[in-house]
Amino acid sequence: PKEVNLQNLELVAYKITGNETTGVSYVLCDGSETIWDGATWSNDPPTSTKKAIIDGDLAITTQLETCECEVKAGATLTVKEEKYLLVESDIINDGIIIVENKGSLIQNNDAAILSGTGTYEIHKTTTPYTEYDYTYWSSPVVDETIEDAFNTNSTLSAGSSTNNTDNSPPGYIFSLNTANFYDGADADEYDDNGDDWEVATGVMSPGKGYIAMGAGSDFPFNTNFATGLEQSTHFDATRVNNGIISIDVFQDDQTNGLDAFTNQNLIGNPYPSAIDANKFYTDNAAVLEGTFYFWTHDSGISSGNPGPWAYNFTNNDYATATSDGSTFSQVSGGSAGTTAPQFIASGQGFIVNVKEGVSNPSTLSFNNAIRVTGENTHFRDANQQTIDRFWLNMTNDIGLYSQIYIGFHANATDGFANGQDGVRMMNGVNPDFYSIMPNDTRRFAIQNLASFNDTKTVGLGIEITETGIYHIAIDALEGVFSTGQAIYLEDTYTNTFHNLQEGEYTFGSVVGAAINDRFVLHFREVGLGINDTIIENVSIYPNPSTSIFNIGLQNEDTINIEVYDLTGKLLISKLNTTERKIDLTPYQQGFYFAKISQNGQHTVKKLILK
Repeated sequence: PKEVNLQNLELVAYKITGNETTGVSYVLCDGSETIWDGATWSNDPPTSTKKAIIDGDLAITTQLETCECEVKAGATLTVKEEKYLLVESDIINDGIIIVENKGSLIQNNDAAILSGTGTYEIHKTTTPYTEYDYTYWSSPVVDETIEDAFNTNSTLSAGSSTNNTDNSPPGYIFSLNTANFYDGADADEYDDNGDDWEVATGVMSPGKGYIAMGAGSDFPFNTNFATGLEQSTHFDATRVNNGIISIDVFQDDQTNGLDAFTNQNLIGNPYPSAIDANKFYTDNAAVLEGTFYFWTHDSGISSGNPGPWAYNFTNNDYATATSDGSTFSQVSGGSAGTTAPQFIASGQGFIVNVKEGVSNPSTLSFNNAIRVTGENTHFRDANQQTIDRFWLNMTNDIGLYSQIYIGFHANATDGFANGQDGVRMMNGVNPDFYSIMPNDTRRFAIQNLASFNDTKTVGLGIEITETGIYHIAIDALEGVFSTGQAIYLEDTYTNTFHNLQEGEYTFGSVVGAAINDRFVLHFREVGLGINDTIIENVSIYPNPSTSIFNIGLQNEDTINIEVYDLTGKLLISKLNTTERKIDLTPYQQGFYFAKISQNGQHTVKKLILK
């Protein structure tokens, strides 16, 4: 199809494939081959220029790289867990090729041919989930059906449930029709028409995402949830997906100006190998905003979670990541703190945001250049350069977990940028913890700023759905923060500055939406009280108490006593007193905070009035 100049080249065999649309790929094969007879190779192991012929059963227990691969009838080639088969060009399969869970099958050439009458089995096992939960999927093979993938071939491999079925419940497998999502004037961030999730049947489209209720869910509905379930699925076909795969993505019918659920599309990795999210975003930056959402299924459904149904999931179970094509930023989600992956495993579905103003529909494209030979595990941490960044968690005593990421690096800006900053997934009134940008109403799970200096500040917001005690603490540190750079949390409601490097900050709060004026992050000693250090060896007893709380302090110097309720309202203020007790007799049962100050030092203690 194209003229090739072979002048001055050694005598080798070139396989030329392609056409005027896909372009031409030149795959270097030296004309040699080696045959596996079930015990040994006839001509040493294959290489990227030597063809492999499999004429006996072979299990790949390290890795296998070859120019072409042919599996003879009656032979089985098995790629073991966390191993890979890399083929530069064509695969001829007249036998059976099995790729075990976390194994990888990769072809480098987008125009490579798959031929033969044999079959492929791609095995996938989910991470543990709770009964009635959904796993996000995508098919790595051609012409697989919903019915075969999740009913006929699904088996339960979990531990702690009884009376479970052996497949996903029929009718509880869905795809997301983004174009149908409409949230009108009520702005509750739920689809008003209830038709955005559609029951999925028939052939699974490559690159499209699906959610399937896990095997083992017991109907009729049972509130005694089984946990630790896993579902093992075989994707069986005569072809695996390879090369350029394009899918349409859509904008929603959002009219109320909310941003957190804007144009979200459920897509998935179409290959029997992992893909690199950075490379995928680079190829599709004209269409995508650069934020990825991964369902962790760490938490079970509950009647206590806000939402339109009797039992709801929590959107805190979405792990979030952003990419600008080079830097991958991630926050974990779910009660187990599961981390968003840079390398997206085969069979994995995930959610992306489509930019406003692009054509509707727009096209996303996958290709072999984004595939990687390893990393084919669910939710694997990214491996990249050290950046000045840290992660903060907000938790409470009844299981809330929400994480945010603050990073500083030269490629970022202090304002919003696609691929750098990630909006928190929102859908209804869930408990929330997020950062705030000036002149921007969105809630950010990931915020990247330009190179660090200690004069910068970052606003934080919270959404509280249940009155109680909450904690903000450092989860991880990198760069300058790992060497001791201070991270001060200002609580404007209690006029408190606390260095999170010295430990978690505990506060109380009543129910409230969009509390955006309480917390600010600082990185230098500025402001009243920021030089305060913690008083050591202060005790409060008894605690809980029905009325009187005694203050245990080693010296007899005067102290300041301030008591706040959960809203941060000051209830009691005694300055320069020698008194060592707090009387809460006039107040209702509940939680309070006492700030004890002395000689430029302070401590905050939680009081439980019963």
